[in-house]
Amino acid sequence: MTEFNYRLVEETARELYIRALKKMPPDVTQAIRSASDHETNPTAKTVFRTILKNIELADTQNMILCQDTGLPVYFVKIGGRFLLD
Repeated sequence: MTEFNYRLVEETARELYIRALKKMPPDVTQAIRSASDHETNPTAKTVFRTILKNIELADTQNMILCQDTGLPVYFVKIGGRFLLD
């Protein structure tokens, strides 16, 4: 039986968490862009522009997405035999 590598799980979880904070999924970005394009309320358009600028800065400057403008939620499935204490 192979010994379970908890360090690998920890490093992988950390990397996924950081990635989730820095990368907006392309389909979400496109949905926000589309909503912005169709929005008629000036205040709402400003909010959409701010969100899109935040996504751009997070991507180009390797920064964390601002949580005030939204944060994607990820659901992660792991196998039924995965033991975690």
